[in-house]
Amino acid sequence: MVPKVKAKRDAGECQRAIEATLAPCEHGPTVRHTQQGARVGTLQQKMVLRRRADRSPVAAADEIGARGLGRPTFDALYIEETETQVVNELPDPTYDEVLVSPSLVKKDGTQATLADFPDGFSFGNGVTTGSTVRLKDGTEYILSWVVIPPAQGPAVRARFADLRAMMET
Repeated sequence: MVPKVKAKRDAGECQRAIEATLAPCEHGPTVRHTQQGARVGTLQQKMVLRRRADRSPVAAADEIGARGLGRPTFDALYIEETETQVVNELPDPTYDEVLVSPSLVKKDGTQATLADFPDGFSFGNGVTTGSTVRLKDGTEYILSWVVIPPAQGPAVRARFADLRAMMET
């Protein structure tokens, strides 16, 4: 059986409760909190041409020829889409703390720390609930977490017991 340190509610409910009583959660789409610290990037939009699934070059050419246009166009062969992605991620030293609940205990009976999470683990941003995580000792847990902007750190530290009461079963 997988040990559980999970939220009492879904992520949206947890987020509303945390923001109503404790602190705003981190929502920045360019912020990703990892085991090695936060990484902040920039958003970049780019146009992408994808071959239309419903058009082969021959069918498109036949359709265009029937219309008297003479040659295939991008409209007939491709769909233009916009993609947004995070690029140029750099470490952000203002995110410097991860609080691990004392309820998260490894199979040897000691409290888990950030170093026990898998190398390269990413917490992302906002609130996550019910995520299965395998710690380095091989034990799987169903965990939940919240990422708070650094300015809210003192408020969260002062009321960590309240946050745990909101998040843990």
